[in-house]
Amino acid sequence: MLRKWRREGGEGDSYREEKQRYKKLCEGKKRREVEKWEAEVKEIRTEGQVWKVVYRERKRRRRVNEGISMQEWDGYFKELLGGVKERVVMGTRRGEGREEEEKEEEEEIRREEVGEVVKKLRERKAMESDGIPNEVWKFGGEVVKEWLWEVCNRVWKGEGWPEDWREGIIVPIEKKGEGERVRDYRGVTLAQTAYKVYAAVLAERLRKEVEEKGLLPPSQTGFRRGVGTTDNIYVLNYLINRQVNGKKGKMVVMFVDLKAAFDSVDKRILVEAMRKRGVREGLVERCKELLGETIWR
Repeated sequence: MLRKWRREGGEGDSYREEKQRYKKLCEGKKRREVEKWEAEVKEIRTEGQVWKVVYRERKRRRRVNEGISMQEWDGYFKELLGGVKERVVMGTRRGEGREEEEKEEEEEIRREEVGEVVKKLRERKAMESDGIPNEVWKFGGEVVKEWLWEVCNRVWKGEGWPEDWREGIIVPIEKKGEGERVRDYRGVTLAQTAYKVYAAVLAERLRKEVEEKGLLPPSQTGFRRGVGTTDNIYVLNYLINRQVNGKKGKMVVMFVDLKAAFDSVDKRILVEAMRKRGVREGLVERCKELLGETIWR
C-alpha cells in the first residue's frame, strides 16, 4: 500500500486508513495473546506446569548475545563499579574510624514500616540466590511478616549483618543498539528480598529526614515525592521566555549528562556529605553499613 501510494501519488487517506487498520490488528492480536496466557496461568495447579509456561515464555524473548565472553562482561561491569570486582569502600562496623560521640538513639523499626514496604513489593519479579520471591512476604501471613520484622530490627540494632545480603547477581538488560556489544546492555543487580525490605525502610527514614530538615535545594526534583523533571522544564521554559523576550535578550543553557553516575559514586564522599548536611548520625551509620561492601557475580 505504501509503495503504491508513493508510486502513483494521489490522496493519502487510503494509506493512512490501512496503516491504522494494521495497527489495530496488531494490538488486537497482542491483547488476545495476553488474555490467552492469563487464562492458562489461572488454570495452573502444579509447580511443573508453572515452569513449563516459564520456559516457553523465555524462549520467545530475545536472549542476551551469547557471543559476548564472560571476560568482556567482567571487564565491563568492573569498569562501571570503579575498576574492581569486590569493592570494600569503608569499614562496615558502626562507628568504625570515628571517635566516640554522643548520638541520638534511633527508634527501632516499627511493624507498620515493614508492612508498608511489603505492600509495595512488586509481584512476579526475578528471585535472588535465596529463592524467596516477593510473594512470600506479601501473602505468607502474619507469622512470616513478624519474622521479617524481627530480622530487620536485629540488623537495625547492630546485632549483625547477614553476609548473603552483601552479594548480588548482575543481570545484563539490553538498552540500545543491536545487542552486539557489552555497552548495549545495562546491569540490573538482583538483591535478596529481605535486604530490599530493610533498605526500603532505611530509605524512607532518610527521605523524611532530608525533607523535614530542608537539606535539599528546591532545584533538586529527581527522586523526590511531589516534584519531578516536569517542574524543571516549566522553570526553564519560563526563564527562556523571560530572557529572550527582553531587549537584546539571550540565555545560555548547559545540560550535563554524567556517564554511569550512580555506579561510580565514591561512597566515602557520599557518607561525609550526609554528615556535613546534618543527617542524623544513626542514619548515616546505617547507610554506611549498607554501602560497606559490594560483591557481585
